[in-house]
Amino acid sequence: MATSIIIPIAALILVWLVLKALFNVLKIVISTTAIILVVFIILMLFGYTPQDFTQEVINLPQTLSQLVTEARNYLPQGFNQVVTDAKNNLPQALNQLVTDARNNLPQGFNQLVTDAKNNLPETLNQVVTQVRSFLGL
Repeated sequence: MATSIIIPIAALILVWLVLKALFNVLKIVISTTAIILVVFIILMLFGYTPQDFTQEVINLPQTLSQLVTEARNYLPQGFNQVVTDAKNNLPQALNQLVTDARNNLPQGFNQLVTDAKNNLPETLNQVVTQVRSFLGL
């Protein structure tokens, strides 16, 4: 008796899932169709005909192939130039960074320590006072 109830319930759940998936596909198809229609209308406003669009879609694989070929031809040269520039300029920039750090860091640390010694106790006292007043102590 239990299996006679489970099988129809499972079938209903399965049908519901399939219908939900089909409904989602239908929504996607409708929204894509609407987007294509809007694109066609905009293209027509700028003087393009549906035949022009169809011709561009037909030429799309050739256009993509040409784009990939040009990218392959251009990128290695660009990467080689980046590597060459890095080899030439990076050591100088790093040396300058290290020199600047050596010249300025001790002064900066001394000033930081001095400021901390001068201001930290006063700031901590203010924080403690505010916490005590907040807590009613």
